[in-house]
Amino acid sequence: MLFRSTLLALCALSPLAYSSPVHRRQVESTPARRNVSPNPAFSFNGWHGNSNLNNFDGFFGQGNFNGGNNQQVIIVQDKLVCSQRDIRVVQQKLAILLELGKRIVLEQVCDVVTQVIVLNQHLNGHRQFNRDVARKDRNRNRNVGFDQDVAGRFGNLFDEHGNLSFGDLGFDGFNVGKNLRQFNDNWDENLLRGEVDDALEAVKEALGLQKGGNNRGNGDNNNNDDNENNDNGEEESVTESIASETASETASVAEPTESVVARRSWW
Repeated sequence: MLFRSTLLALCALSPLAYSSPVHRRQVESTPARRNVSPNPAFSFNGWHGNSNLNNFDGFFGQGNFNGGNNQQVIIVQDKLVCSQRDIRVVQQKLAILLELGKRIVLEQVCDVVTQVIVLNQHLNGHRQFNRDVARKDRNRNRNVGFDQDVAGRFGNLFDEHGNLSFGDLGFDGFNVGKNLRQFNDNWDENLLRGEVDDALEAVKEALGLQKGGNNRGNGDNNNNDDNENNDNGEEESVTESIASETASETASVAEPTESVVARRSWW
């Protein structure tokens, strides 16, 4: 009980503050662009006879692989307040969540193929949020925010002994976003569009994904062998900066096939 109480206390101390009463405003998101939209005809339910994937599409719904087409319902009340923290503290918290995600996949999914598929689903949920934060889908009425109901279930991930819980946590993926805490006050299209695009290009360079040999880091980086360069191209289909999306690069996410899953065995 002490472990769970500590987790709940940490959640309560979050720098994101909100007040009551709660009102909601529904916002309809238009369909995603075709080159980044999941294939509506594709299903992972029992894929290739794998019983671990039975009812896989029941969580987000068929044709909604990463939840990117979920309806957003904004909670309208006092504005969500952001409290800037030292970047090291933010990185520490995100590192904890990353390692926790690895633990969940490795402890509670025993089949490698299923691990690869569910991890792809998770990673592409982050990819959609990345697009939201960078305001790449404003033409779809996408809003920057988080579902406070789902985020508030963090403490339910563990039992009283600190082990991962096994029970159903009581929500469906297609409902994520229906209790949305919106935060758009830090965006100015005229002032930030260019800076954000520059930041995305810098991320690509830091990852070694910058095309055309524009890496301005250590000169030794230019001596990578051909095999390493090819590996970067394969990895880019998942970890690419959203600034360089193309239909061909996202096809492996939009329309998964057996060969694509096999090639991603580097997880």
